[in-house]
Amino acid sequence: PWWLKLFRLIGSSMAFSVQDSRTVPVQGYYRSVPVPPRMSYMMTSLPPGSATARRVQGSVVTAPMVRAPMTVRSPVLTSSTRIVPNAVASVPVKPMPAFPFEEAGVLYEDPAFRADLIKLCHAHGIVTYPDPMKPMSPCLAPIGMFPAPFSKARFDEVRGLGPAFNNLIDACSCNPRWLCESLQTTAEHDPFTAKLVELCRKVYVDGGKDHSNDLRAYLLRQDYLLHDVNEGRILQVEVNTISSAFAGLIEELAKVQKIMGQKYLPDIVSSLPQSNQCGTGFAKALSNAHRAYEARYRPTRKTVVLFLVLDTERNEIDQRKLEIGLANDGVVCRRRSLDDLVDSSRLDGDCFVFLDGSDEVEVSVIYMRSGYGPENYEGEGTWDVRERFEWSRAAKCPSVPAQLTGTKRVQQLWADPAVLSQFGVDVGYRQRMARVFARQVNPAATDDKTQAVVKEAQDDPSRWVLKPQREGGGHNLHGEQIREALSKDDCGQYVLMEKICPAPHQAAMVDQAKCVSTGDLETRWIDKAVSELGIYTVVVADGRRKVQSDVVGHMLRTKDQSTSEGGVNAGFAVLNTPVFQ
Repeated sequence: PWWLKLFRLIGSSMAFSVQDSRTVPVQGYYRSVPVPPRMSYMMTSLPPGSATARRVQGSVVTAPMVRAPMTVRSPVLTSSTRIVPNAVASVPVKPMPAFPFEEAGVLYEDPAFRADLIKLCHAHGIVTYPDPMKPMSPCLAPIGMFPAPFSKARFDEVRGLGPAFNNLIDACSCNPRWLCESLQTTAEHDPFTAKLVELCRKVYVDGGKDHSNDLRAYLLRQDYLLHDVNEGRILQVEVNTISSAFAGLIEELAKVQKIMGQKYLPDIVSSLPQSNQCGTGFAKALSNAHRAYEARYRPTRKTVVLFLVLDTERNEIDQRKLEIGLANDGVVCRRRSLDDLVDSSRLDGDCFVFLDGSDEVEVSVIYMRSGYGPENYEGEGTWDVRERFEWSRAAKCPSVPAQLTGTKRVQQLWADPAVLSQFGVDVGYRQRMARVFARQVNPAATDDKTQAVVKEAQDDPSRWVLKPQREGGGHNLHGEQIREALSKDDCGQYVLMEKICPAPHQAAMVDQAKCVSTGDLETRWIDKAVSELGIYTVVVADGRRKVQSDVVGHMLRTKDQSTSEGGVNAGFAVLNTPVFQ
């Protein structure tokens, strides 16, 4: 038949390597060639040295419109590979170049480069308030002057785990009894965790509120470091379920670094991520939760999204970018602190309402950029406000069960495959997750295996980190602090985790503290820096129905290798984005 002759003619002019990823020559111009369904053919007339012809069934073999000499990198086919309809032979870009640090070092001192960086960052609103009481004096945020090199393969590996962690976090949150039982020992030594567990039990266990039937919203970030010691693995540092910051600023920084790359380092542009919509994605998830509330409850009052914020907030511009996204979607938000709501809010049935001027407004979504630490609840009546949140029908971002799911203890328990199985993680994802979990234990456990790990940490604490149930950076214990803490009876409040050891790279950072003191762009060149990857994900659920579950973006936090902590707000690291290697 004519189509078989045509297929063989094309096969004689090009080769598909189906055993590995070697490039092979392509000649001339080719278009899609259909192979009739339910028929089988051998790829015949292949050039010498090409791979053994494979069976193609019901497929369309496509060669791109290219002139010789060019190359096509074919996919790797194994015995389990299934050739699908509309398969495409892709033309690869040239191999990702090594980051040009020498060229970057010259640009680091270039006045034109530095001036462009400052002004583009200000044009994109990449600023924070060094003094929140002076809103007319924002300063360039602590950022990397150049994107940081990061493994594309490891990036794709953990990005692909985003949906599984979304499901796991929601499943744990919907099992408050398990959370309370799992955290009971930790709560005995940690008053803040104890207060959260007490509230969770009061509302969702003894109070009978079925969280799996609630509206639920999650804006999450999963943090990872490359572990150079063990075959280039990437290991999870933690999962953030409350106040996952910087999505708004990072989306803008990605745009600026692409513009700067096009102007000054054009060879790296093809190695930058194609898209980073973390701020837009966060705003859209809040909007989706708001729409789900309106559709479910049909409120008669004005409804708003409540941003729960600190009284003084250095990172307000990051939050305002999400507010802009909501406004563009026709959703109104209001900013209040816990102290603001003590006397101005109430429950009307299960509606959370508060005074907005002289009118009461109903809250559809409570987005918490505060409430993550004990210092946020020092005012009288603030815990009462949090309890009103939990009893209300508003979507909490996060609820108390979701906040407890973000504790280090719960994340330590995930390293047990039986726990993952309990929460519905299939065997394929369990194996993939196991690869990214570092060794971590409850140091108060008395079994032989745990105590052997504790002894390792006592013998050489430099290889370990002791993590309390806290958010925000600056709380972990290191070195001799570990020995001292492990010798005490209250060591059960911590998680003992093997330290992750990434390979260092060079980096240039904006030193915000010095910028504030001098009024000029002050920077540091770091010969040994490391970068921590954050994957932003979102979940919106209406009872047992998932409205949305997506991976929306990413960030890097780059810091000096000698710095043990990694928080940007805490002053240990700078915001950055990756350039793939």
